[in-house]
Amino acid sequence: MTDLSIQITTQPDGTVIVALVGSADIPGAAVLERQLMAVTVKHPKHVVFDLHGLTFLSSLSMGTIMSFRRGCVAWGGKLTLAGANAMIAGSLRHAGLDKLLPMTDSVEAALAVR
Repeated sequence: MTDLSIQITTQPDGTVIVALVGSADIPGAAVLERQLMAVTVKHPKHVVFDLHGLTFLSSLSMGTIMSFRRGCVAWGGKLTLAGANAMIAGSLRHAGLDKLLPMTDSVEAALAVR
């Protein structure tokens, strides 16, 4: 069992926001992968991962996000990470993912990027 909570909402323009709250640990990666399958079938043009409530991000969960990104790019979409705290942002930078995934300070900033 994981303490990762995932809320998926769709904005009027079709942008999908995936809010992650809690710990995206190893069990959380499996939950995340299942939830992202529902997003994949919609082929949204923009997906924003709201990380402001995330307390931990495992390498397996990072891999899940990167796998989702590959699919997103394949259908012509883009993915943005938003609101990561200093620890999560540091982990993403350490893994080199900041070079592959745009990162913004907030969901609002991510939504402003066109």
